[in-house]
Amino acid sequence: MELGLRRGTVSVEAHNREWETIAAKTIDELRSILQEVLIDAQHIGSTSIRGICAKPIIDIVIGVSDFDKLLPMNSILDQNGFFFRGQDHPEQYLYVCGKDDVVTHHIHATIYNSGTWNDYVNMRDYLNCHKEDAENYSKLKESLAEQYAEDRGTYTAMKGEMIGEILTKAQNWRKSRDEITAAAPEEEAEVPAPSAAILIPIVRDRDEPALLLEVRSMNVWQPGEVCFPGGHIEAGESSIDTALRETCEELGIRPSSVNILQQMEPERHIEKMLVWPVVGEIDPFDPDGLRLRQEEVSEVFTLPFSWLLSHEPAVYDISDPESGELPVILRQYLKNYTRKSKGATTYYWAYEGYGIWGLTARLLVRFKKMLLADRSFAGKKNEGL
Repeated sequence: MELGLRRGTVSVEAHNREWETIAAKTIDELRSILQEVLIDAQHIGSTSIRGICAKPIIDIVIGVSDFDKLLPMNSILDQNGFFFRGQDHPEQYLYVCGKDDVVTHHIHATIYNSGTWNDYVNMRDYLNCHKEDAENYSKLKESLAEQYAEDRGTYTAMKGEMIGEILTKAQNWRKSRDEITAAAPEEEAEVPAPSAAILIPIVRDRDEPALLLEVRSMNVWQPGEVCFPGGHIEAGESSIDTALRETCEELGIRPSSVNILQQMEPERHIEKMLVWPVVGEIDPFDPDGLRLRQEEVSEVFTLPFSWLLSHEPAVYDISDPESGELPVILRQYLKNYTRKSKGATTYYWAYEGYGIWGLTARLLVRFKKMLLADRSFAGKKNEGL
């Protein structure tokens, strides 16, 4: 893979997973250089959006509290290959990486959590969650790249109308996501809403597409329960970054074996937490080659698509966790929880001795609806695994 383009030219390529690795390494380098000056850094732009074409130039936004703290560091940044190009927008400074006339990276410096920062992050997250809009944007980029291969200025200007429409949608979408956390008790209002991401892994097992699930070890929170791999989103990570990192750590597999297919809308979990589900396929999949992180994962099992599509979950009222009407496995799970909610219910899937409830059960319901609503999605997975 060749990274970079000659200044002023345009060429787009299909998404390449290596772009994410390169971006992560660049962010680590920026953190090392800028240290406390840097509040956060994120991989943005089309190379951060799975499934769409992009110029082979990595875009990263760095958030700072004050430009007066950043600009004195231009000399050390220059020494490390981040070359200052001045103020390209009212609220932004630009740095580039590359050699001679070829640019490989754009580093956009802005005030953290400003409108500019939020536009970058919202557009990335929105397009990763909305496949149709992402595909339309990709088609426009391909068409414009063919017409204006030697005129990047016009190429950029011609994207402006669609970008404006996407940003409006992204802002409204983000606002609706933020409102999910607004119902927290007043005494907890000052606590920021945490976020997590999980991977819904698709594998081929015994020549049939299936979902891969984990059973938590007895040494962690929610011991013995069924879940998908995942964890808290760390500073500088996108939900996709987190889902990929946690999956590789928990299963002992390489990032190159995971192909991200789609990001889903987030789920509210345990009051204020937002969990971002990401669908991906593990290929090749070798169950004997997994190296489970035993302190977190005691075992894994597969749930075939065919079983999921032919079964429905039960729904239980869990207001009384000791109710004799609840399955024994669910009653055992509920012993780990002190909170009782009047009228609380949960989906519950019983599969070959495993009991699946709570967030994981809800995600199975959503995933099944995806398969039923988009047979081409199910077909692609059946053909491609």
